[in-house]
Amino acid sequence: MKFKVVESRPTNRTRGHMCDQVIYLKSAVGSKYKGKLRRISYNCPDTGKRLTFITNRFDLAVQTICDLYKARWKVELFFKTLKQNLKIKKFLGTTANAVKAQILVALISFLLLQILRFSFKTSISIPDLMAVVGTLLLLKQPLKDLIGDLPRVTRHPPGLQLMLF
Repeated sequence: MKFKVVESRPTNRTRGHMCDQVIYLKSAVGSKYKGKLRRISYNCPDTGKRLTFITNRFDLAVQTICDLYKARWKVELFFKTLKQNLKIKKFLGTTANAVKAQILVALISFLLLQILRFSFKTSISIPDLMAVVGTLLLLKQPLKDLIGDLPRVTRHPPGLQLMLF
């Protein structure tokens, strides 16, 4: 990314704040944004990585901006977990109440499936159990009979790992 530094502000390098600059974007695509931006470099004490943030917030302290980006990463990980474990591919509603309701329904169904797995002492995976329950909901057979007929998943003991190379 090409940019021009207009102003460099003083920073506290002992806290990991490497630079606080006011910049303008110079690239062909970046020059479409006519306003000034703030570029902050930060050495994360937890990971040792150098992170660079671009923002248009000039009213916040450097540490506040770094903390906001750190919190944003936690939100990204939360949504990744939702998609992987709760099988939420997209949100059906756009309001806060609709999103909360969908997450709660997914959590409840996930917990009910876990209770089902543990009560029947089966080693079937959650995705397989979701498929069985979803497909066979309309049958008038007990779930224990349906889950009992499924093949058992054999799990490798901990510490046993297959070598690829």
